[in-house]
Amino acid sequence: MMTFPLLHFSRICALLLLVVACAGCGQGDSDTATHLKISADGYRDLDWLEMVPKDEIDILKHPSPVDHTGSMRAQQTGTYNTVATLDGLKVRIPGYIVPLEADDKGNLTEFFLVPYYGACIHVPPPPPNQIIYVKLDKPVAAPEIMDPYGVKGVLRVRKTANDVAGSAYTLEQASIAPWEG
Repeated sequence: MMTFPLLHFSRICALLLLVVACAGCGQGDSDTATHLKISADGYRDLDWLEMVPKDEIDILKHPSPVDHTGSMRAQQTGTYNTVATLDGLKVRIPGYIVPLEADDKGNLTEFFLVPYYGACIHVPPPPPNQIIYVKLDKPVAAPEIMDPYGVKGVLRVRKTANDVAGSAYTLEQASIAPWEG
């Protein structure tokens, strides 16, 4: 007959409770923003797909073909639909900078952050819920647009539109640095 000391039984119960409590962890759901990795300074790493409502993910993964003929600029497709639970979160997200405005010294003051190089430069721009509008509190030297950057700030569900594209999100209190992810 095998006996289990009380200490081993307690450890087994604790392990089973942990397994049950973590069931489903890491299965990422863009509607509930379950993927959490928070840095020492309080910023949560955000994945671009988390910004798209769950029912639009398949559409995003299988876009319509792009027609590069003619001289007309392609229209932006997609929606301004957002994931409300992201509003107000302190986030850090990698992306590429599409400059919009600069001060009189040529320093960057406003830009769109996009998920891949060439977005908004080539046609068509990403969907609005895959573009983040950023207005910097303090201008920065013009960055290299071919390099990825990590941008930190408070994410807001706020629509912005201009001649370049539309965005469904805005980043406030933002700072940028070369991406080292």
